[in-house]
Amino acid sequence: MTRKLRYIHAADIHLGSIPHINYIDNVYKEELIREVVYKSFEKIIDDAIKYNVDFVLISGDIFDGDSYSIKAYKFFKSQCEKLENIKLYFVCGNHDPMINEKYKMELSNNVFTFESDKPKIYNYEKDGKVIARIIGQSYRARSESRSIWKEYNLPKDEVFNIALLHTSMDGNKRYAPCTIGDLKTKECINYWALGHIHKQQIFKDENQVIAFPGIPQGRDFGELESGGYYLVDIVDDNIDVQFIKTSYLVFKKIKISIDKYKENLVNISDLEDLIEDKVNTLLEEDNDLVKVYVIQWILKGRGDIHSILNDQSEEDLEELIKEINSNFNYGKILAITDSILVRTSRAMSQIQNFEENNKFFHEIDNMIQNYMNNDELKEELVKNLGKIWDIKNDHENINEEKFLLNEEMLTDIVSEAKNLIIDELLKKLVIE
Repeated sequence: MTRKLRYIHAADIHLGSIPHINYIDNVYKEELIREVVYKSFEKIIDDAIKYNVDFVLISGDIFDGDSYSIKAYKFFKSQCEKLENIKLYFVCGNHDPMINEKYKMELSNNVFTFESDKPKIYNYEKDGKVIARIIGQSYRARSESRSIWKEYNLPKDEVFNIALLHTSMDGNKRYAPCTIGDLKTKECINYWALGHIHKQQIFKDENQVIAFPGIPQGRDFGELESGGYYLVDIVDDNIDVQFIKTSYLVFKKIKISIDKYKENLVNISDLEDLIEDKVNTLLEEDNDLVKVYVIQWILKGRGDIHSILNDQSEEDLEELIKEINSNFNYGKILAITDSILVRTSRAMSQIQNFEENNKFFHEIDNMIQNYMNNDELKEELVKNLGKIWDIKNDHENINEEKFLLNEEMLTDIVSEAKNLIIDELLKKLVIE
């Protein structure tokens, strides 16, 4: 007999939270942005009905702990009721642990949760036969030091076994510590439905899938591009996982290399025109779901406009941002320029030929490659940058007194350092 099963795996909904945006200059934008997290979850529920799934899994953080509200709970309850006979199973994560029952209310009888004292197992039946088991355990507080996964013990038979777990999967003792190697030892689990990491990740081998769907709706520039959920189809022993987008608002970092526009980019008006052209191109993309783009522009490269950009104060850049945004205030899709980062260098003639033929520049490139590709050297480099940087990259425990240092930021710092070295060297060699 063929085994067929279809379900949605989502996580980290964070109902009650609002995206962090610098420039919201009218009521229309504000109201739209306030609702995008709710709209994203509503799409998950609507898709569950549309795709006729057997059940929905949510692997923690349905609610945003700092934003508990009656509105969020009522919305969650009403969406669950829309599912009618489709079951929904969820564990509580570090943002909505079982210990916090501030606004706890009765949920419809198609909703099932997992207690925090020990793992619980639900059997899912189809045509009178158990075809899936779902095991899970909720957090009891914002920090969960127990290795919950160790107690996830299920029979290994013809029934498809699913485990819900909210974890960083990096051994962090605050978030149900485990590693991918630990989870793989549980051969009885066919699908690990994970939550907590806000970027989609999937690890698949012949008999097991370990998956983070990521956050359905990003809320800052640490959660770029479209988020979503996994639509999972099981046919016998085959596990097919499809990522479905759910973001109504998308954060984007767009780099502009001023080298490519030397002749057409000589003043601030030219830059404004270039950015507006790129916004229009973005808005023309075929995307029926997205209603708002929030953009950080990163200006890089060498060009004559560098000296002009370098002279701009923060207030000047803010005025430029306001002017750009005023042209995209209304429409089917909104585009909000949130910030403009200037990472340019001054124009220098003959520099390309000099970089290609001078041995010293090759040595600089080799040194950079060695540092960036060697973990020990990279760690030494980060230490030398000073204590103002937070390299843990833990989105749940951001140190407000430090700057977050991720791989992209480190690459940018190294690139800027290289440009400074080149500038100083060329000054001395008077190659201009």
